[in-house]
Amino acid sequence: MKSKSLMIFLLISVILLALFFIINRNNENKGLLSLNKTTELNSSNVIDITSASESETTTETASIYEVENNSETKAEAIDTTAKMIDIEGLTTDFSTLERIYTFNENDYDSSTQDMIYSFFYHVLDDLKQEHEDLSFQILEYKNLNVYFTRVVPGVGSQGYEPKKSDTFLEFAADVEVRYKGYISPVFYFENGTDEFYLITLSDWVLIKEQSTYYLYPYGYYYKTRE
Repeated sequence: MKSKSLMIFLLISVILLALFFIINRNNENKGLLSLNKTTELNSSNVIDITSASESETTTETASIYEVENNSETKAEAIDTTAKMIDIEGLTTDFSTLERIYTFNENDYDSSTQDMIYSFFYHVLDDLKQEHEDLSFQILEYKNLNVYFTRVVPGVGSQGYEPKKSDTFLEFAADVEVRYKGYISPVFYFENGTDEFYLITLSDWVLIKEQSTYYLYPYGYYYKTRE
């Protein structure tokens, strides 16, 4: 009787151990399968990120390439450079302007200062015309200022009030202008500026001979005297 009971107990124990082993093996397989799926998912994410990064880099590179190799952009830059080269040999500012403006005293019944302002308005109106020797053309002007100064030995630059009796006058001027072309040292505008730029008209010399005034750019006056 005892032997039979022992046999039954051992059989049950073996069955229980076998079940425990099978259950435990299944759990390990499920864990390994879950781990494999997670690894596959993570690997997929890494690939996607790398692909996205490569795509962005490719797009950026393509954009840079298009800008650097855009034929229209290059052509425009070359065309602008060519225009800038064309100004060589042309007068680009007022300090190198080679003009002599002549005025009859009898045409101006005003103070010397007002008369000189009138002279400069004539100069500016002349520069609104096209001139082949100039790199610019004035489109519009405003706020002309004339500065009556001269160099006094031992003193330096000093302001003065011009008189009708003066036969030699020196002064400087500036004005705000809209223009097209190139005025040194501002910028090149092919189609003209929308804004006004303050431009120095440099120094000028006014010579009076009898009833005739001769207005010279300062540098050109002394160049004609060489």
